[in-house]
Amino acid sequence: MSLVFGGPAPAMMSPLMRKFVLSTEPVPTIDDINDPIFYGQIKELADAQTAEEACNLLEKSETLHQLMGISKPIRNKQDKEKLIQKMLNFVMIENMKAAYNEFFLGFSKLGVLDAIRERPDLMESVLVAKQQNITARTMRTYFKHICFSEIGSNHHKLEVQRICWLKDFFVEIENVTVNLNHRLEKKDRFLPLANTCINQIKIPCNPNIRRCRQFIADLEMALTGFEVFCDESLVQDEVLL
Repeated sequence: MSLVFGGPAPAMMSPLMRKFVLSTEPVPTIDDINDPIFYGQIKELADAQTAEEACNLLEKSETLHQLMGISKPIRNKQDKEKLIQKMLNFVMIENMKAAYNEFFLGFSKLGVLDAIRERPDLMESVLVAKQQNITARTMRTYFKHICFSEIGSNHHKLEVQRICWLKDFFVEIENVTVNLNHRLEKKDRFLPLANTCINQIKIPCNPNIRRCRQFIADLEMALTGFEVFCDESLVQDEVLL
């Protein structure tokens, strides 16, 4: 819908998926794998220096080996490379065919799929995802709408303070790596809660958190320690972004 009616660029495709859309025969590489388990197993196998080392590594990932039905022995470097390519084809192509077909079926509506194939270079800038550094300005743009309590209330003052701390946190981590260094046994409700479906973050307004540094430490804990942030039980008196 965004493409048809001139909305923001979707930018959700990988280069490999773009090759699928263009009806070419894609050759996946290790860098195309998003699954950390598959990536780790195949990357470790690719880095093996000898056939014996490769066989030993393959035994460790027996589940992956059996799942693909690949049972050829590794005798030399060529055998290893062929096996790795078969693994990549399975993980990135065979295992994803049903999802790709459903995606193409949806894209065929309203002439979008035909337009992509007719103008591949033009559509690449719109559809293919590109890595970019997230800045403090980016975060402020993503979360422009803030649901405060009634102006003048004590809770509103607390929420305003937390939002100021949050903006300071965004600026502070722009050019540094956020480290996971926190007390896991803390019992107060202190972590933010994310809802990625509606692009929402609930920032906790726990009155026991009185210092900006403590608040930022909690954010670091959440943003680096959890893929899904936390559950509802850890959020108390939140302000919505």
